[in-house]
Amino acid sequence: MKISELVESKGYKNFMAKLYGFGATIVMIGALFKLTHVDFFNLGLPNIMLTLGLVTEAIIFFFSAFEPLHPEPDWSLVYPELWDMYHGEGDVKKPEKPAPGTTSRPVSTNTGSKDAVTEKLDEMFEKANINASTLEKLSNGLNKLSENAGKIADVSEAVNATSNYTRAMNKASESVMALDMEVAKSTTSTSAVSETNKKLNDTMALYIEKVNASATQQDNLNHQITDLSKRMTAMNTVYGNMLNAMNIKA
Repeated sequence: MKISELVESKGYKNFMAKLYGFGATIVMIGALFKLTHVDFFNLGLPNIMLTLGLVTEAIIFFFSAFEPLHPEPDWSLVYPELWDMYHGEGDVKKPEKPAPGTTSRPVSTNTGSKDAVTEKLDEMFEKANINASTLEKLSNGLNKLSENAGKIADVSEAVNATSNYTRAMNKASESVMALDMEVAKSTTSTSAVSETNKKLNDTMALYIEKVNASATQQDNLNHQITDLSKRMTAMNTVYGNMLNAMNIKA
């Protein structure tokens, strides 16, 4: 069996898929042991694992060189705008726009693999019932989807604006409530001041009454003192006269 046939076999692909994982795992664990200086029983295990893993990877890459390239579909058959990218100028005649409900296939000046690929694509499109009208409907659907996405964006902006307005109104309501509380406190304080002023006025009136009463009592006291002074003066006069009379007799 040739290498080219081997690399295209299903068993080879399954084996290589597992070998990729085994080789990479051995390399990573060996590198980890090497970097952390871990060596069980001093057998040189990190070096052995690195060597085994790198040799495995080298074998994988060696056989990978014989693997065929992945076929690239000719997307210009679906999108004529890409025709020059795949065929260049003058290689294959560029297809004309097909009529609705029909499929088109470019007329090739070469024979071989290109015609086979084109025929397979045509068969695939016919089986899937894909034609120009289907593609046009798909394009219209995508355009409508784009327009709806734009409308959704506008709606989302409106929702954001509504949310911002709601938050602003909530803040304003909170401010009004706080102002009402302050006004209530101010009203309570005013009532307390008014009661205090009333008590103060009552106290001052009582004090003035007591002062007036004291003034009246003071006047009476002054009159009594005056009378007492007059009486004392009279008594002094009497005693003086008596003393004078006694001195004369002596």
